[in-house]
Amino acid sequence: LTTKFDLSLLIYPRDSGLFFSWRYATDLFEASTITMMAKHFETLLTGIVANPDTKIKELPRPPLLSHFPNPSQILEVPSYKLVTSKIAEWVEKTPKQIAISQNGQNWTYAQLWEKATHLAQILQSQGISTNKVVGISGEKSFGLMVSIIAVWLSGGIILTIDPKLPLERQKLMLREADTQLLLCVTRAMSDDSLVQLKSISQLLVNPDSGMTEDRQITTEKLPQLNPEEAAYIFFTSGTTGIPKGVLGCHQGLAHFIDWQQNRFSIQPDERVAQLTGLSFDVVLRDICLPLSSGATLCLPPSDWDWQGNKVLNWLDTEKITIVHSVPSLVKSWLLDAPEKVSLQHLRWLFLAGEPLSDTLVKDWREHFPQGGKIVNLYGPTETTLAKFYYIVPEQVKPGIQPVGYPLPETQGLVVSKNKALCTIKEPGEIVIRTPFRSLGYINNSSKTVEKFVTNPHTNQDEDLWYHTGDSGCYGSDGAIEILGRIDDQVKIRGIRIEPSEIESILQQHPDVKANIVIAQEKPQGNKFLIAYIVAEEQKVSFGQLR
Repeated sequence: LTTKFDLSLLIYPRDSGLFFSWRYATDLFEASTITMMAKHFETLLTGIVANPDTKIKELPRPPLLSHFPNPSQILEVPSYKLVTSKIAEWVEKTPKQIAISQNGQNWTYAQLWEKATHLAQILQSQGISTNKVVGISGEKSFGLMVSIIAVWLSGGIILTIDPKLPLERQKLMLREADTQLLLCVTRAMSDDSLVQLKSISQLLVNPDSGMTEDRQITTEKLPQLNPEEAAYIFFTSGTTGIPKGVLGCHQGLAHFIDWQQNRFSIQPDERVAQLTGLSFDVVLRDICLPLSSGATLCLPPSDWDWQGNKVLNWLDTEKITIVHSVPSLVKSWLLDAPEKVSLQHLRWLFLAGEPLSDTLVKDWREHFPQGGKIVNLYGPTETTLAKFYYIVPEQVKPGIQPVGYPLPETQGLVVSKNKALCTIKEPGEIVIRTPFRSLGYINNSSKTVEKFVTNPHTNQDEDLWYHTGDSGCYGSDGAIEILGRIDDQVKIRGIRIEPSEIESILQQHPDVKANIVIAQEKPQGNKFLIAYIVAEEQKVSFGQLR
């Protein structure tokens, strides 16, 4: 039997009633999905007959299956060991184990801890304590890793600054975060750079040794960290021209890292690649997972041009077992994949930040049949690193892969505009409910209140829903499937971008009368931005606009 359409419903009169026949393309729909649709439709028709004057959106909804989330359920808040405590434990257990490796040079856990605690004491002498923000700027290096751990040990909040970002963007981030001190790894800042911010003092950190210039250190003990205290700030795109700073806490970070360790059996013999840029919160997955597991964090050469063949060759040569990346980057690697690379040591490829297609999964497996299992992770910066996962099966589903199932102490809810829970395959907004979320936005309490909303099923102040702005639906197996956005936000190489942020900046130019920014896609699947300009009478200089 063939069908002309993807899905059709034929209705025939039969005896004293009607006969319904569902016909569907089997390469697009599973039988269980169609059966569920039919049951939902039956519920809808029954409701219409019983309440003919009721609006459709107010009619009874089909019940969710027992394994679907109950938004009134109490979510436990167990305590998890903080990342710094886990690193300290491995220092005691295996002090000679290699913690960090780069360009043939290795540091043991004992060396890493000695340098991190020394720098933490220097930071204390510089006035860094709980809730004080420390900027960290530099290339991937031993000194950069030491700086991150040292700031946490001192009680401070890290703000990682990618030196490749536009200078004005870096300055804005430092100002918005009320940064107290800037750690400059690799190089000193020139007179026309970040040190123009007079309120921020600068401390140089040697990239190879992690040591600073001679400074008097404090004799005070390092503080005992509170799990609920702030640990980091990462900026995401904003609609007003000013990026939004998300404030994350220690317990949220500990929750994710503990789950990833246990769910994927991360062992001390793992070799984890550090490929993520400093401005993306995924960098914390790269760094914290291995160092919390007694494993080795592998840093690539800092002067890379990041061509696909170099990345893949390095992963193979270094016998990397775990990689975090985004689908578009992995896709670019495959365009130039060396024939002799096997990635036979790779166990897990964690992908996040963009929809994961079946095509990319198949291409990866074709290139690297021994190249580990693929895991699709999902979760905005506001909910801490990731809150959903989906292990892609051997028989990959057609189209975009689900974002999957929630972590412990987490719920993924798909809700309609009137906040009702959606049924299976009914599109709605994905909201995330978990006590292990971020602390909201800095300098923007109104935006925090707008995005973190009290759970209407419990009305408790601390029980919040985070509205992701992503459209999704439940699959028949309970996995959440992502369908797109309910607003104009786009993602390029996994980075969230609000086109209106760029539009607001362009609009400040006196020769721009109006403008609009959109994302387009190249034939290879990579997205890029285009700005369309309506000029005033004078001719617009495109160089100036860039």
